[in-house]
Amino acid sequence: MKLARLFSLALLSGLLLLPACDGGGGGTDGGGGTPDGGDECTAGAETSCTEHFHCKARSVCEEDRGGTICNLADRGGDGMCTFESLAIPGSGDFEVPDVSCYATPATPAGPAMVNFRGCVDVFGLDLDTSGGLVVTVYRMSDGATGTPLGTATSDVDSAFTGLNCSNGGAFDLGAEVVPTNTTLIVKVTDATGEFADTYEYGVVLRADRAAADPAGLQAIEEPATVIAVSTYQVFPQTAGISAGIDGADDLTDGVGRAALAGTISACNRREMANIIVEIDGMDASRIVDSEAGVEGRLAFTDGNENPDVRRSATNIDGVFAAINIKAGTRTLTLKHTLNGTVETLATYTVPVFPDSVTLFSPQGALP
Repeated sequence: MKLARLFSLALLSGLLLLPACDGGGGGTDGGGGTPDGGDECTAGAETSCTEHFHCKARSVCEEDRGGTICNLADRGGDGMCTFESLAIPGSGDFEVPDVSCYATPATPAGPAMVNFRGCVDVFGLDLDTSGGLVVTVYRMSDGATGTPLGTATSDVDSAFTGLNCSNGGAFDLGAEVVPTNTTLIVKVTDATGEFADTYEYGVVLRADRAAADPAGLQAIEEPATVIAVSTYQVFPQTAGISAGIDGADDLTDGVGRAALAGTISACNRREMANIIVEIDGMDASRIVDSEAGVEGRLAFTDGNENPDVRRSATNIDGVFAAINIKAGTRTLTLKHTLNGTVETLATYTVPVFPDSVTLFSPQGALP
């Protein structure tokens, strides 16, 4: 549940349907030295580009705007970093991340049932979440229309011992009713109309993270995340999409498109770069669900919360976002380049709901 700190209004507004780089132009740098961004180069010949730039197959040097995330010599034929050479963020070193948990779900030891408590975080606009947001937890197998495991209403964080929340609101189910090592859906709703329905899918409370809470219950603290209606309606317009997300004019009628976003992490919960993310209904340009003049896009970031539609895989923050996509059960596929071959890391089916945001941040195979 790390997405709230990674997403900003700038990221969400920039991702939706920004024009893709056409790869044209070029020439040489005026000083006769090594080419820079937008200049011509030879595909596969990374030394023809300056540091922090790589040579794409379309023969244009493009900047690694999150910084150099792999050794130049380890880039594949298309100029992108290969999976086995990606960087450890902030360390300057390179390693192959541990992805063994994507083959076999982790089953850490600990209590079978816990209390669930934490902050209610907002991504986008910085709003107060202490005003009665409803946090509801479901088993993934039951879906978000099944019988809830527990429900809590947010209040000021000072009402909950040990919780200090950046958006002022916190929740506490108050009972050991949530199973650990189990795939969950966490839904946040708001009766006032200030926040859009937000679903966080694939949440797993690891048993080894349980500890006694102030009431003496075995508990796990994780934030629940929500998006403001104003953010949901405004961010596509700031990207030049005057109509916004299809159906966003009425977020209560259950008719409209939606968004799916998340962060890809290794087994140690560290974000992974160079993970290819695909969704059903996506074409080679990462346009999604193009129909009757309405379309969405799947895109990544520059590693610093800003959109980068030129990237074809995650940056060092591991973030992806599919904006203005159709609701329904979607198929999300993660791939990586290993030993020169693109291999599938994992495939998930993720429910996406109309007029809402679904957050899904894989950290391995789902239990």
